[in-house]
Amino acid sequence: MANSLMLMGAGKSGAVDAAFSATLSITANDSAAAEDGSDAGQFTVTLSEASETNTVIAYSITGTATATTDYTALSGTVTIVAEATTATINVSGIVDDAIVEANETVTVTLDSITSGDSGITIFSSGDVATITITDDDVATVSITANDAAAAEDGSDPGQFTVTQTAVSSTATVIAYTVTGTATATTDYTALSGTVTIAAGATTATIDVSGIVDDAIVEGDETVIVTLDSISSGDAHVTVNGAANVATVTITDDDGSGYDPPAVTSDLIVKLDVADPDSWDSGSPTIWTNTVDDVDTTLINGPTYDDTDDIGSIQFDGSDDYASLTRPSTTANLGNGFTVVLWFNAGDLDASGYTDQGWLLNFGSYTPELGVSSTRCAGSLSGLASYGFGNGIMTWCDQRILTDTWYQAVWRNNDDGSIDAWLNGAKDSTPVTGYSTARPGSNFHFACEGTSGSHPLEVKLAQVLVYNTPLSDAEVTSLWDGDKGRFGLS
Repeated sequence: MANSLMLMGAGKSGAVDAAFSATLSITANDSAAAEDGSDAGQFTVTLSEASETNTVIAYSITGTATATTDYTALSGTVTIVAEATTATINVSGIVDDAIVEANETVTVTLDSITSGDSGITIFSSGDVATITITDDDVATVSITANDAAAAEDGSDPGQFTVTQTAVSSTATVIAYTVTGTATATTDYTALSGTVTIAAGATTATIDVSGIVDDAIVEGDETVIVTLDSISSGDAHVTVNGAANVATVTITDDDGSGYDPPAVTSDLIVKLDVADPDSWDSGSPTIWTNTVDDVDTTLINGPTYDDTDDIGSIQFDGSDDYASLTRPSTTANLGNGFTVVLWFNAGDLDASGYTDQGWLLNFGSYTPELGVSSTRCAGSLSGLASYGFGNGIMTWCDQRILTDTWYQAVWRNNDDGSIDAWLNGAKDSTPVTGYSTARPGSNFHFACEGTSGSHPLEVKLAQVLVYNTPLSDAEVTSLWDGDKGRFGLS
């Protein structure tokens, strides 16, 4: 009987306790927490059998969320009170931080039992649980040209700014395309095609630098950047399609520095490749007379040429030419008019026609202005001019070098005589005895008439026609105003 009593006593204080066994596990009974605080997360720690004593469990916290920064720090221990089987760990105080970031996790791992019945163990397959805090932040990226005006002389590079509406915990890499009228490497240092907004930042810049001061008359040029996609970064960052394009304009210091002719009175034709209102590289078949906004049509494929850093219309001497409807500002040029051309002649015999090639034909054959390869001989050795027939003027090819720029001026005086200038030098002997000029319905360049005969291999950069004979001083002012542009002095 005494032994039996001892066994019963041992059962309450030792034998029963020694036989007691239970396991601990953890689950996330509310595994989805919201960053805006509307839904806190919660873990439940479960004991498979109730114990007569409190069970204190130590746990560790890991995961991508940061304690105190993202949520209220957990204590590291949880107690299941005697006779109970569960206790909870609340993930609360979640911080709505306005940072675009991936969903973040809080992971609790049961480590050890620091106080409680020795028969209680941690279930190894149920000792870990995770709560995910769903991020509620989104952001968009956009682009502006914060320095939209760049200078070709390099004094002011252009700059784009890419802006993200909220910071992100990870770097945002944006892919972009580059278009515009400026050419990478030729006009500026090529852009990479990607830009990175660093983690924690909201802006990054794209510099338009290494701008080439190319001495080409070309007008202002553009660099256009279009944000295309997010190639790396948080999935909550997207491109703002309504603000994904910006433009930097490189101001040309050659073409945009174009000055109108020194003489504008009685000007009826002004064709000039340097004038963006006259020549548009985007419409390569049209050369506009800016006096009356009438287009000169380029026929059979004359091309724009800038190999000499000046810019001109290139005629091949075969079949291409240009035609301009006679300006409505005059019914008849009469005897008094002035023609100014900047030209660069190629092979005078390129077409196999060795008489003369025409720079300008007023229609109805007279007057005409050209370069002759055979009709200058003997006494015909004047500086610039040789006349024959009615209203025809040619420059002898002995005085014209190929691949050289010339300003040719033909002045038809009121008395029917003609004066000529070549690169600012006036012919000492005027040509006399010419009849009244009879312009037709069209002016033609680089040929004679619509048939395209008498073609000339030539570059034309400027054509000016005045409905009056300019004075010697006015002719000189035109030479002085443009000679520097063509590298002459």
